[in-house]
Amino acid sequence: MVIGFLTRRDTIKSEMFAIEDAEDWSYKMKDLKQLNVKKLSNSYYGSAANKASAFYNKFSGPAITKSAQSVISTAMTTFEAFLASNYSFVDINECCYWIRSVLDEKTTLDSWIERVSLEDTFDRISSHIIDVTKTDLDFLHRLLETLSEEDLTRLYWKNNLIKFISVHPNVQDLYDRIFSSINNYSYMSNDMDLSVVPEEYQDIIQGSKSPMKTWNNIVDKENFYDPNDIPKSIKEYIEVLNSYFVKYVYVRFLYTDRIYKLKNFKRSVVTVIDTDSNILSLDTFMEYCLTHLKKGNYGRSDWNNVFIAVNSITYTITSAI
Repeated sequence: MVIGFLTRRDTIKSEMFAIEDAEDWSYKMKDLKQLNVKKLSNSYYGSAANKASAFYNKFSGPAITKSAQSVISTAMTTFEAFLASNYSFVDINECCYWIRSVLDEKTTLDSWIERVSLEDTFDRISSHIIDVTKTDLDFLHRLLETLSEEDLTRLYWKNNLIKFISVHPNVQDLYDRIFSSINNYSYMSNDMDLSVVPEEYQDIIQGSKSPMKTWNNIVDKENFYDPNDIPKSIKEYIEVLNSYFVKYVYVRFLYTDRIYKLKNFKRSVVTVIDTDSNILSLDTFMEYCLTHLKKGNYGRSDWNNVFIAVNSITYTITSAI
């Protein structure tokens, strides 16, 4: 029943978005219909916990809630670790599982990656073990002594985003290329001359029933207002940057006691948690990006540069999650 509702809602939403004009009566009616179907789908959750309902099952409510907690707690620990180096191991055992997860990736370091020492890697990893003992530290040190410099380096850069950017000039250069390559096109008003539209878009604009709207949509894309719709001008740079972050910083790992950590541990990035969502604060990354990676204003407003900075990291966050 739920799958039927969700499938129907997806169909209605596809029809709605095909209309494009949000002010059109047909668009609004489709929006109303998809919201009604959403309510029907959500109502199953309530009826499953209502003893008077034909759909009552005492296990359904707890199962749905527990599943949601598992998903959002996994998302929370992923965001915290990747964006803020805020992660913890409940004991040396979990730490060893994490180390094995990283080493099992079997990636080869690029020549430009800054190599690090045994002691730097030991200090970094050991600081994330809760209630670590001297025996734990001795064991961890002996374990790390068996690893190559390349493996120690891989471990060190995991979940170390800002430090990773700060010591690698080619990564910083990618950000400068992203900021500098965005086309600073202007929106079109009713009295604007179509001749100001760049030649590559002339055919599209002239063949459109609504030239102004079509051009303004192009401007939105070129300004990189949507992290899921990258303009051609920066697509190569964004994808290379993303590949570096996913390869060297991201770790695909499920932390122990995620739900407990979600409820009790201090968070640095995830500000609010709802039934099925994490709301993030990117303040730390944004402050670093706008003060250390952005060079000048690139001929555009500060807010447009903020959008570029936010959406560049959002693209990678999407890949990670």
